[in-house]
Amino acid sequence: PAGCGLLTKLDLSGTNPIPTEIHSMVMADFEGAALAFTYVAASTLSIVQMDSNIPTEFSVSQNYPNPFNPVTSIDFNVIEMNKISLVVYDLSGKEIITLVSGTYMPGSYRVNWDAVNNIGESIASGMYVYRYISGDKAISRKMLYLK
Repeated sequence: PAGCGLLTKLDLSGTNPIPTEIHSMVMADFEGAALAFTYVAASTLSIVQMDSNIPTEFSVSQNYPNPFNPVTSIDFNVIEMNKISLVVYDLSGKEIITLVSGTYMPGSYRVNWDAVNNIGESIASGMYVYRYISGDKAISRKMLYLK
């Protein structure tokens, strides 16, 4: 930003214990070289297209394994190009993480999730609900995380 002075490049490679995936960084005091930052820990969240054949029905599978620890997989079908979302909630309705959000081509997909929330923190053991939404259709399913 203008007027902040010289920006310092941070080298996060090698054996430095600071995670390399910096989510956001706020420079607090350049002259005193104080830095404040938040980060998202490395995650195994991944979305893979399993099949490009056009599915015939809107669906989302039960997560597998269930109960799970440390990672679970959820398969979902996109029957027409549309904006979709797959969101995990706790039982009070609080959003834990958005696993999928965006416009997808028709096909079958799998998302792998490692039980971290939107800011990279591990979630507590317990029951969770995931909701798959596409257009005016929605499906919800329960899953259990055991540490």
